[in-house]
Amino acid sequence: MRFTNPKSLAVFTALPLLANCFSITETTDYDTVASAIFTGPGLTIMAVTVLGESSMGTFTDGPFGLGSGGILTSGTAKGAYLMGNRNVDNGVGAGGQYDYLCAPGTQNINTLQVQLGFDPGYNGVRIEFLFATQEAPSALANMDAISILDASNGLPVQYAFDTNANQINALSPFLLAPDAIFPPDSLTGYT
Repeated sequence: MRFTNPKSLAVFTALPLLANCFSITETTDYDTVASAIFTGPGLTIMAVTVLGESSMGTFTDGPFGLGSGGILTSGTAKGAYLMGNRNVDNGVGAGGQYDYLCAPGTQNINTLQVQLGFDPGYNGVRIEFLFATQEAPSALANMDAISILDASNGLPVQYAFDTNANQINALSPFLLAPDAIFPPDSLTGYT
């Protein structure tokens, strides 16, 4: 059995045509959030740890084929709503002690570390996520970033890269015109 430890997912949803009833439920139950993200046959959640549990939740009626899942933010989960309060910081990670989890200078960290087990006949996991920010591209000194890390063989291996092979952050091509979806069309207050 092989274990994988994705440490940070940021899942936000957008596009009203595909998500007319987008709904977020805030929760500090990280097992619930992990179960909402890691679903499907052949996958067993072995253990879950978290930083920033006050900044997560689950969502339903999401777009892009996601339907439902988990949401991790740097503020409050309901802050992702179009009229939500996005000027809330969770305060986790200031000072650089968690830079290894995401990026240098990372602040307001929200991580979900999940140890996964694979049933016989399965050997990997597919992660679908949406990354959204209110900082693109205005807050260069404190850009939101995302990490999807596999630490099953010791040192973490990063998998969250953009089309230019850079770690996904608020300046990634996905978050800039013409690829980005902007509020209110994003269904959230984020790009």
